[in-house]
Amino acid sequence: MPLQVFLELQHNLTAQEMRDSLSALKRSREFRLDYEHVAPEVIHRWEVRGARLGDAIIAAQLELAGVAFLVPENRHFLLEIPDLPFEVLSAAEALDDISRAN
Repeated sequence: MPLQVFLELQHNLTAQEMRDSLSALKRSREFRLDYEHVAPEVIHRWEVRGARLGDAIIAAQLELAGVAFLVPENRHFLLEIPDLPFEVLSAAEALDDISRAN
């Protein structure tokens, strides 16, 4: 989980929701917190593609970490930018994918 995503969760979830989320993630097959900073030029590349600064930081961290999927609260996250290196899913789509995988 990239740092900026972790910070967004802390900002938007209650303390109990945060504990529950981290508990669920720790039970997954693979989970790690990634606090590596992304080079400013990578963030700038996302801004040039049309992302706002906060979204550019998240996109750059996801790209650097090799994250395949993002389930944002904001369903329109970066949808205007073509060829994202990760897939943006709604919560319902993610749960459906998880159910099919099990």
